[in-house]
Amino acid sequence: MVWFLHDLARLELERRAIEQLQSDASWLKGVEWMIAEGGKLAVDAEIEVHGNLYQARIIYPAAFPDAPPVVKPKNPAERWSSHQYESGTLCIEWGPDNWHRDINGAQLLESTHRLLHRDNPRGTEKFGVLHSRHALSLGQEIRIYPIRFCLGAQLGSAR
Repeated sequence: MVWFLHDLARLELERRAIEQLQSDASWLKGVEWMIAEGGKLAVDAEIEVHGNLYQARIIYPAAFPDAPPVVKPKNPAERWSSHQYESGTLCIEWGPDNWHRDINGAQLLESTHRLLHRDNPRGTEKFGVLHSRHALSLGQEIRIYPIRFCLGAQLGSAR
């Protein structure tokens, strides 16, 4: 099902939110809506950060708003951040692990701007610590090791 043909109210909400952001944020230089590969709705946007223009693309999935859009560089060969998957998708504040349907494309653009501002991929200075939205437990962190031993607090304090 093509969500944007059946949920016109949500499409309008997305359009207005991004339009409002474009009028409020001087760093959002250009927005163009289109139908991308596979018939998915997409938005191209130019984001200015530290004097550099980044051409980003939001791609809305067929299951939107129940599944999150992804944000990637418009040019698939570009790598902007260590917070970027092999597919090119940026690991921003909102993703499959914490998505809810109240989030909109404007918020994804704001999150992308914050990532690029802090990471400053085309500059030498970093502008803050980039924390991951993925909080891993100790078990998740050590799962990649074939041999592991975890000494719990109770066992470690036994005499």
